[in-house]
Amino acid sequence: RIGNNLQSVSALLNIQVRAVKDPEAKRALVDSVQRVGVIADIHRMFHDPAHADGRIDDDFVRELAERCIDAAGAGDRVRLATDITPIALPQD
Repeated sequence: RIGNNLQSVSALLNIQVRAVKDPEAKRALVDSVQRVGVIADIHRMFHDPAHADGRIDDDFVRELAERCIDAAGAGDRVRLATDITPIALPQD
């Protein structure tokens, strides 16, 4: 249900993007769509069968951080390095 709600929010924001003429307002809305998309991606990652065991490891954290950096448009200003000790975090 959360994923569907995030998809609805994203769709509504995209409709607004098409209706707005002001470049600054359009950019703000596009940024919002990207951020909602990251939240949806994070939600999917936590409910991905590949992570059903609740294992949070270096790959998981790196992918999560990369998505956040991309959504913030900071890829050219941020260097990402991870060194995570895996932990078990059951979904329930």
